[in-house]
Amino acid sequence: MKQNSNIYNLPIFGDMNHIEINSILEICSARTVEYKKGEYIFNAESTISDLGIVLKGRIQIENNDFWGNRTIIDSVEEGNVFAETYAITQSPLMIDVCAVEESSILFLSLKPLFVHDIQKLQKANTDSLLITRFAMHILKISAQKNLHLSMKIFNISSKTIRGRLISYLSQCAAQNKSNKFSISFNRQELADYLCVDRSALSAELSKMKSEGLLDVWKNNFSLSLP
Repeated sequence: MKQNSNIYNLPIFGDMNHIEINSILEICSARTVEYKKGEYIFNAESTISDLGIVLKGRIQIENNDFWGNRTIIDSVEEGNVFAETYAITQSPLMIDVCAVEESSILFLSLKPLFVHDIQKLQKANTDSLLITRFAMHILKISAQKNLHLSMKIFNISSKTIRGRLISYLSQCAAQNKSNKFSISFNRQELADYLCVDRSALSAELSKMKSEGLLDVWKNNFSLSLP
């Protein structure tokens, strides 16, 4: 495949050089697929062996129940990885993955990392140490994502909408090291992420704004002490 120069700067490859990255791309049967806004990348109950990396655009991890109610699990932006746990475990997906913008996704098969494909390893001239390094990068990213997703438990643990907003917005401020920041969610997506009604969420944001706790315009926030 023709390489996008951005591929060599992806966090998943860590400090690997271009030659090492090309070896990984070959052994993992790298392929890039373009998706339109609203198009599904993975569907629940399917089984996959590829992890995905967002090269361009943004995707969402969603859970859609039997009655069509949507809960947003996470938003994945450029440079970030998704579905690696399912690719490793070969477990049926319990989530849907949807492109919320026109997106370009790099897929890497993880089968060679866990099934000894000696012939392919020899063809790619890839040694076991490089494979181990790449596997460790995936493990580190997976651990970081588990920490990130555990924050959602805190964000939705409050019984009140205000409590959930305070938890989520405080987390965003800490991550951005500033009381002023933008979020990737629109109002409906934020409501789905926090598992609350959109109208009730908007009403609570208006109350918090009138109390001097924050200022908000679209997806831009500024937090302040009352």
